[in-house]
Amino acid sequence: MSAMTTRTVIDAGDGGYCPPFATAKAWRRFRRKVVETAGCSIWIGAIGDDGYPRFHDPAYGDEDAGADRRSDIVRASRWRWWAEYGPIPAGRKVLHDCDVQLCVRLDHLLAGTQSQNLLMAAHRDRTARVAAWGTARRDAGDRRSKYEQSLAIRDAVVDAVAAGQRDRHALARIVAAVLDAGSPLAGQDALFDL
Repeated sequence: MSAMTTRTVIDAGDGGYCPPFATAKAWRRFRRKVVETAGCSIWIGAIGDDGYPRFHDPAYGDEDAGADRRSDIVRASRWRWWAEYGPIPAGRKVLHDCDVQLCVRLDHLLAGTQSQNLLMAAHRDRTARVAAWGTARRDAGDRRSKYEQSLAIRDAVVDAVAAGQRDRHALARIVAAVLDAGSPLAGQDALFDL
């Protein structure tokens, strides 16, 4: 017989769900910075120099950092995980199963180690590899920096929403097009049509 976990549903003030570790005020602020697509939940708020989204919440409690090193500003994906499940185990990171660093969709996030993160990247050919002659990259990773890629995604989604686009599938295609634009194969014709 399996034990069932019950979660308390907190009213966020708008009649909606609020994760158990978040305040209703923080959850409302967080949700205003997210655009839902058919695939990912895209963060349209602040982005750090590393390309990952940032969220400010004075109530955030990160167990991985000591109280003297803890910050109110956290990666939005890490905050989303914490808001739902509580403290992230020491030595764990919040990984993106979808490979979109702006995604804060809970079922695209998982707790894991940096080693697991690197293995996922290697299996998806997203780690930089240089050819034997030492100049050309031979991987499928985006040629833009993570920051440039995140800005391009955020700007495209914000522009689409501002233009009235609300269709989740159309928004997902916009995100896919921005990701494809950074592909090393962008603009290349197939050698063979299979």
